[in-house]
Amino acid sequence: MKTLYKKLIITSAFLLALSAGFPVLIPEAGAIGSGTVDISLNVSPQYPSAGENFTVKAKSFTFDPMRAKFQWQLNGKLEASGVGLTEHVFTASKLGSQMTIKTVATLNNGASYQA
Repeated sequence: MKTLYKKLIITSAFLLALSAGFPVLIPEAGAIGSGTVDISLNVSPQYPSAGENFTVKAKSFTFDPMRAKFQWQLNGKLEASGVGLTEHVFTASKLGSQMTIKTVATLNNGASYQA
């Protein structure tokens, strides 16, 4: 019975976060790191129009983002990289097209995290 209550509480929290508009991030399969969400990405504006610029910002409470080397990729191609580069500006593709944005943060000790 305790397990059922735990599952109900977790599910309720998840649904509450979705209804409040908070980003819910699901780690990518094969992600390197501790298995938790080590990097969160925020998009502004959240729903850009075709041809409009939008900014993607990376945050982490696992490591110091200002000391990590970030690589920003769009559809598998490197767009930008640099130490402390926690945000990047992209341009929205035409209506109906898909954009896959990925960032990889590498620390001085060789550990790497991605979102």
